[in-house]
Amino acid sequence: MNILRSRDDFLNFFKGKKIAILVFNKDSRNLLRFVNENLRVTSFEITYLIDLTLDYRSTIESMALKLINRDKIIRHSDQLTANLNKKNFDILLCFERRYGSSYMPEPVKDFGDCRKRLNDDYDKYFKQEGAKAEFNLRWQMDVIDYINWQADQEEISVVSAFWEDLFPYENPHIKEKTPCITNFVSVRILDLVQPLYNLKDDLRNAKVRFILGSDWGVGKTSFLLNKMKGPNGGFGIAEDAWFALVSDYFVPTGLSVYSVKGYLVNEIYNCWSKDPSKDIYVKFGGRLEEYVYGIPTDQRLMLDDLPRYFKNSKFDIILKPGQTEDDIDIKATLDDLKRYYNLSDDRVNSCQMGYDGLEIQ
Repeated sequence: MNILRSRDDFLNFFKGKKIAILVFNKDSRNLLRFVNENLRVTSFEITYLIDLTLDYRSTIESMALKLINRDKIIRHSDQLTANLNKKNFDILLCFERRYGSSYMPEPVKDFGDCRKRLNDDYDKYFKQEGAKAEFNLRWQMDVIDYINWQADQEEISVVSAFWEDLFPYENPHIKEKTPCITNFVSVRILDLVQPLYNLKDDLRNAKVRFILGSDWGVGKTSFLLNKMKGPNGGFGIAEDAWFALVSDYFVPTGLSVYSVKGYLVNEIYNCWSKDPSKDIYVKFGGRLEEYVYGIPTDQRLMLDDLPRYFKNSKFDIILKPGQTEDDIDIKATLDDLKRYYNLSDDRVNSCQMGYDGLEIQ
């Protein structure tokens, strides 16, 4: 297993590499859009998008085709068999969380079996959710793990966009075939961080904007990347592993609350030192209630005293489609957020994001 222990290790690992993206979803769409718009110089090449579900998800397919050429999309099992090798790409960047709490009784046989299982899952979701199934389909653990394992056998490095999500490797079907997986990449960043009292007092004037969402998957990362566009765009900080490919500033997950806050302060300081006039956007995962009430998981210590420390801090709240600030639950939560951090109304803004990754006007 390749363990990356610093930011430089992580960025150097991708330098000059050819990357294939597994699964077209919001995060992979964001990465493709960001790279295509040349918002920063990238030192890697995205050569393929692998998604075996596009034939029956026409809207998702049309979104993908706006960002990557048709001949760069691997959508059939025979294409995957022919192209999953070291000659075509060096890294498989997996953009799907492994869905499901257990493995199917029957092990996956081949890529054709992967495609069949995805098709069956989609049919089940469609009966339950109708058109929403196209956007809400999640890939089962068996399928994700089988494709990753096959990539490993070809000596392709496998990186999960969710840091430690692939480790330890526990697929009972695959363990029978190989005693160890050698090419998975584990990211364990151990950079030095700075406490607030070691930093310059002027840092309190930094224009920091904290991004929270009313729910999971509402488009916080899309909002963040949109704010980073162009030479005059703001700085961006997020906890996604892949975010390091498009920003010099990122915070790894899986750390203690105080370590995460230390990383944030360190990254905010680096941004502010580079250009004090720019907005610094910091995206947090999870749901708004976690940062206001501690429900269901208490994330209040992540923010702690940071909004009070930075004199010009603001909040951007991303709402679900259909929600407004006037909804009773949302209004009450936003009011409590303002009281908790002593914020005036003009320091809390809200918006909604569409499936296309653009803000709904």
